[in-house]
Amino acid sequence: MTWLAPGWLLLLPLSLLPLVALGRIRRDAAIPLPTAHQWPGTDLDGRRKWLPPVRACALALLVLALSGPVWWTRGDTEPPSADLMLVLDMSGSMAARDLSPDRLSAARSVLRSFIRRHPDDRIGLVLFRAGTLTACPLTRHHPGLEAALDRAEPADLPEDGTALGDALAVAVARLGQDRTRARAVVLLTDGVTNSGALGPGAAAGLAAASGITVHTVAVGRDGGAPVPVRDAKGRMDWARGPDGKIFLTRVDHAGLAAMARRTGGTTFRAGDTAGLARAYRSIDGLVRSRLPTGERRRIPHPLAHGLTLAASLLLLGDLVLRRGPGAVIALPEPMPGESA
Repeated sequence: MTWLAPGWLLLLPLSLLPLVALGRIRRDAAIPLPTAHQWPGTDLDGRRKWLPPVRACALALLVLALSGPVWWTRGDTEPPSADLMLVLDMSGSMAARDLSPDRLSAARSVLRSFIRRHPDDRIGLVLFRAGTLTACPLTRHHPGLEAALDRAEPADLPEDGTALGDALAVAVARLGQDRTRARAVVLLTDGVTNSGALGPGAAAGLAAASGITVHTVAVGRDGGAPVPVRDAKGRMDWARGPDGKIFLTRVDHAGLAAMARRTGGTTFRAGDTAGLARAYRSIDGLVRSRLPTGERRRIPHPLAHGLTLAASLLLLGDLVLRRGPGAVIALPEPMPGESA
């Protein structure tokens, strides 16, 4: 029990005054009902002997209410939760079809399942190509997050490229500086940094300095895969290099591993859709392993309202004891010239 305004307790002895003085308070001017003065079969003087104790109790309860008593209990332990930023590569190479039906579609499906396995966590989404876009800030409203994931298109970021460092820096900034929470970035890419203002190493340093873990996922089969494109006439073709040969994607596995290692995270390779799903299930366990131990909450229960209600009921009882049940309803005095 705690008291928000304990100084009021000094007035508690004054609650004894009704035993001496308040019995002589004049009756108000209300016109009682005919039953107000008499209860058939009941001794009026016998009822009035209870008035001073009732008034004293009412005053004592009001003084206690003014003192702001609060009773504390221990509530259920809140489930520990994490803050997670999902970072998704939207570059043109994500159209490669070594995952079914293509890398981007497979990534959407796996990320959707990942989100649904983390109902208590706050999760956000950052998209990147040559630029970056926060598609959804940290939220527990996961239907909205999934909607943002489904709506995301490469055209949202007009310039093609791979800015790994910039994307990671944006995710780190979105996670903030609350070190009491488990915070992690899960970055999926199929490329090598070729644009952006910040390198992957520098961005990983920012994450490490903020106490944020980075898990990286390299998607795409070993040896790379061709990227489907449409030519000027709308016909399907393959992306080609300056020499006219079909371009094959490649991933900076060493760079991704270094980013994860610097922050205490883990790196994964996903050569097919099943491997991508396994990678994110492994990340489930890594996230949970860093969750803080839940603590039982202290729940406050203010008592002032209950004490005030009890005092009001006692004062109502005082009125009934003095005047009978009809005194609860007071009739106005008739105006001159009006009949009663």
